[in-house]
Amino acid sequence: IKRIELILAPEAQSNDLNSFSHAFKSAKLKVLKLCCVAADLLGPNTPNIRYKDKGHALFHCFNYSSHQGDLKVPGKILKRQRELAALEFYSKIIIDKIQFRNFFTGIKYLNRLVHLGLFIQYSSKIPHTEINYLRKYIENKREIKRLILDFFGTDEKLVLQSKINLIDSVKELEKLRVQFAFNTYFEDDHGKSVLEKISSYHNLKALSLGLCNCSISRTFEELEADLIELNNLEILELDFSGSSLTNQAINNITNLVRTKITLKDLRLDFSSSRITDSGLSNLADALGGLLNLKRLNIILFSCGLITNNGLRDLLNGIQNSSLATTLTEFGMNLTQSSKITVQGIIAFCKFIESLQSLEEFEFEYKVLDSVDIFLEAFGRSVQNCQNLKKLKLNFKSSRISQNVIDSFYKNCKAMEQVTLLNKNNKEEIPVTSFFGIF
Repeated sequence: IKRIELILAPEAQSNDLNSFSHAFKSAKLKVLKLCCVAADLLGPNTPNIRYKDKGHALFHCFNYSSHQGDLKVPGKILKRQRELAALEFYSKIIIDKIQFRNFFTGIKYLNRLVHLGLFIQYSSKIPHTEINYLRKYIENKREIKRLILDFFGTDEKLVLQSKINLIDSVKELEKLRVQFAFNTYFEDDHGKSVLEKISSYHNLKALSLGLCNCSISRTFEELEADLIELNNLEILELDFSGSSLTNQAINNITNLVRTKITLKDLRLDFSSSRITDSGLSNLADALGGLLNLKRLNIILFSCGLITNNGLRDLLNGIQNSSLATTLTEFGMNLTQSSKITVQGIIAFCKFIESLQSLEEFEFEYKVLDSVDIFLEAFGRSVQNCQNLKKLKLNFKSSRISQNVIDSFYKNCKAMEQVTLLNKNNKEEIPVTSFFGIF
């Protein structure tokens, strides 16, 4: 047996899982997928963590009720499956010291571990001593090349610092994702510490950094200098949504992007920031120098200071640069950016025709008025895009006439996949997921 997928119902008991633990004893698994779910937590917010690696264990620990011993059983499974190359642990429950240690004692037996992902939410009951305990296990795993540290929720300061210290616990990383979201105590000093630790990975090829809804106004004052040694980056994802970045902070981020000429994949999330039209112009200028860039996604959700002029400057800057021939995927989200009108997004019609290699285009936008004028013009433009294969548009409850929809689909009949949505949902439209690189 090389692959086992097991889903336990909410009423499953510790003894049930323990029985499977004994069954796994003689197997030499390459893939172990264990999902422990609770019906009240399943729904649209349930994470969909994708994986591609052989030898990948994925634990969904949504709810273990009151059984502290439950996490000990997966720890035993790991102890017996020493061939596993990848492990992701997802916890959407409040786990305590005993549960945390019970599970992660199994990591020390995984001597071929290449990929480690920790998705831990609501972990305020885990003392910093336990995080340090985990760090000791990770430090000995020199084979790890891909590390994901995804933390959600507020911690006391000692716990927060111990989580930050996990970042540089592995010596030779190639791909790193760090996320601290909705942490009340996360401040500029913490942000600078994160950047300092990331900068130690000179061979890093992929970086995803998310500091969502954190107080980080001064963190990016010397961002370019902090990350100047990362000269091999091919994938960069920066998510500072909800952190109220100033226009100067965004310019510092733009200057960083300008220096990473090896980039092939770039995703920037400036949602709810104070970016202005001049910020978009500077961004366009920086992007123009990325000669190897193939995938670009820019999220400007709820950016109330940008106008039609700034959007046109950004799109014109891209289409008048080398990106017009190199970009294969492009995505943008302008939902709730109140000063961007239907007349402003008309610029996308000329823009999409200018991208000669474009294969995938995704766009999200919401306006109270009808988008008929844009959709009619855009439908005519896509007919001139010979390489365009996938198209996804979401207009978020904007008004669209049925005859315009019918005409639009006729214009797109040569494409492999066309999605036209007209509904409110929480789904973002990333051109490429960071996890897809694994």
